[in-house]
Amino acid sequence: MPSNLDYELWQGPSPRRSYKDNLIHYNWHWFWNWGTGEALNNGTHDIDVARWGLGLDFPFKVNSVGGRYHFKDDWETPDTQVITFEAQGATIVWEGRSCNGSYIDNRLVV
Repeated sequence: MPSNLDYELWQGPSPRRSYKDNLIHYNWHWFWNWGTGEALNNGTHDIDVARWGLGLDFPFKVNSVGGRYHFKDDWETPDTQVITFEAQGATIVWEGRSCNGSYIDNRLVV
């Protein structure tokens, strides 16, 4: 653990977990104890822009499908995910493939 890190403080109100490498300061997003994966790391910003542009309030119904299909590591959140948000007569679909190693437009996305 880095000597300048107060890990107790860093964990905030979350249930306590032992320190592990490759967690701080960014990869915490991929562990359920502290994060929500790509959906609420960057996906929430995409959804907000779509909501603002369409003049929508918060969704009344949300559906999510996905999983950890590509990488075989200790990360817990999905590397592939599709989420639909229904709000005021409109549906927004967000697809997260930012860390599944898939090809998009003949370009490897990792």
